[in-house]
Amino acid sequence: MAKANKKAMQGMKRMTFVRSKRYDEHERNPRGTFKPAVLNEAMEQSKNRLLQVNKTASLIFSSIRDVHNDGSLWPRLLSVLRLQLKEKNYNDVHCLLNLECHAVHTLQNLLRSNWYSNKIEIDKRQLSIALSLDKAPKWKTKNMHQFQLSFYVIYPDLARNKLHKEIVHSEVFSLFDYPEELSFVVPVPARAAAYAVFMKVTGCINGVPENWLQSTGMRCVEVGTIERKQPKPGGQKAATNRKKPNAGSQKSKTTNRTVVKGKSSGK
Repeated sequence: MAKANKKAMQGMKRMTFVRSKRYDEHERNPRGTFKPAVLNEAMEQSKNRLLQVNKTASLIFSSIRDVHNDGSLWPRLLSVLRLQLKEKNYNDVHCLLNLECHAVHTLQNLLRSNWYSNKIEIDKRQLSIALSLDKAPKWKTKNMHQFQLSFYVIYPDLARNKLHKEIVHSEVFSLFDYPEELSFVVPVPARAAAYAVFMKVTGCINGVPENWLQSTGMRCVEVGTIERKQPKPGGQKAATNRKKPNAGSQKSKTTNRTVVKGKSSGK
C-alpha cells in the first residue's frame, strides 16, 4: 500500500497544468515523458540566443564582480543584455552604459556633480581619459577625508568569449586639496574591437583605500567600438594637472599636471 501511494505521489509531481482553448484548464504529463521532446527551429534559435546571453553576462560579470557589487548585479546585467538582444537582435557593450555595480551604494549618489566629461580618445593603441573634478565626493563616514579614483577598462571579445581588463588608479587625494583635472592612459590590446569604462571612487583613511559599501561607488561611464587597425604606440606626451588650494588658504592656484598610466590585470 505504501509503495502504491509513493508511486501515485511521484506521478502527481510529474504532472503539469496547462490552459487550452479546446480543453480549458487540465493537467497532463510534461513534454518528453513518453518520447523525446523536439524543439522547432524558432524555439531552438531562442534557446541558443539565451545561452549566448548567459555566456556574455558571465564574461562581463566575472571581470567586475569582486570590485563593488551587490546580489542584484547579475540579474540586472542579464536584464540589459536580454533587452538589447530583443530590441537589436545582437549584443555589444553599448547596453552597459550607466550600469551601476551596486544598486544602493551608487556612484551617482556618491558624487555631487558629474565628473566624467566624455573625453576619451584612442590613438596608437592607447586609450586616453581626461577628467574634470568639480566637487569632492561625499559620504557620512567619520574620519574619512581622502579619496582615490580608479578606472576599470574591459575589452570584451564576444565572438571568441574572451575579455581583457586594464586597471588604473590615481594617487590618494584630500577632500580639500585635489586636482581640477586628471589624465589617464590605458593600453589597448591589438585585437580589441570594443571597450567599456567603469569609474570607481573609493574613500580613504590615512592614505589607504577602504572598500566600504557606504564610501564606494562604481558605474560604467563610457562604451565604444575600436577600429580594427590601430597604429603602434609612439612617443608619450606629458600632461599637467591644476590643483585646488587647501581649504581656508588665500594662496593663488598652482599648476601641476600628471599622466596616470595603466597596468594590465587582464584575463
